[in-house]
Amino acid sequence: MLTERLDAAVEALRLWPADRSLTDYLALLQRRHALPSPGPAVLDLLRLACTDPALRPVWLQAHDDALPVLTQLLAHRTGSDAQDLHVQVHAAVVNSALRIGAQNFALQPPRYLSRGSAMGPPAFGSGMTSPSCW
Repeated sequence: MLTERLDAAVEALRLWPADRSLTDYLALLQRRHALPSPGPAVLDLLRLACTDPALRPVWLQAHDDALPVLTQLLAHRTGSDAQDLHVQVHAAVVNSALRIGAQNFALQPPRYLSRGSAMGPPAFGSGMTSPSCW
C-alpha cells in the first residue's frame, strides 16, 4: 500500500512529454487531477510512517527501491547513462520530492480531502506550509 502513489507517480513520469519541463508537467497533472487520490487507508498508513518507528524504515525503503527506476527513466529521457552523477542527483531530487509531497499531503488538514478527490494538494509554489513528518 505504501508504494501505491509512488508507482502511479513513476508511471506518470514515464509519460512525461519531451517538450515540457518537469515542473510544467507536474503542474499539468495536478490541474487535470491525473494522479489517483490516495484512499483513507493509504493516508492513515502514511501518517503512521511519520510516527511509528517500525513503519518508517519500510516507507523509506520503498523510496530507496524506486530510485533506480527513476534514475533509469531520467537517463532514458535525457539520453544519458544511468551512472551519470547529474542523472542520479536529479532522480534523487525527484524521489525526495515525491516522498515529501506524499507525507505532507497525508498530514494536511482534511479540508483537501473533504472536498472530494478532485481538490488535490495545494498548487506548486502556493507557499502553503504543512506539518513535518520529523
